[in-house]
Amino acid sequence: KVNAWEATAEVRAFFSTMSFDKADIIKIVNKAPWTWKNFNTEDLVRTVSFLESLGVEQKTIGKMVTLFPQIFGLRVEENMEPKVKYLLSLGVEQKAIGKMITSFPAIFHCSIEKNMEPKVKYLLSLSVEEKAI
Repeated sequence: KVNAWEATAEVRAFFSTMSFDKADIIKIVNKAPWTWKNFNTEDLVRTVSFLESLGVEQKTIGKMVTLFPQIFGLRVEENMEPKVKYLLSLGVEQKAIGKMITSFPAIFHCSIEKNMEPKVKYLLSLSVEEKAI
């Protein structure tokens, strides 16, 4: 394991503004030390802003990060936005997407082509209505 407190002061300061205490930061860094290698506050702010645009409250983001710290290692434009667009194309309302990712933040780690689409196609083959998916 990585000495969690060796994370940059800039990143620690950012998480402190989100009401994370030292124990939270250590837990997050130890869960996903590889994601912290190239962190900068610009990327963190971009991710938080994106999540907030989906209706996720800042206090909830803290819980999400504790469950799935890898979320901060994902690029908004390359990873998160395409998944949100895919869900919107299925008819999922933006407000519901915020709730969905709060409950299951690892959805951003799922491949659209290899994971999401096959499941949707399977459910449709069972005559499940698209709205129910």
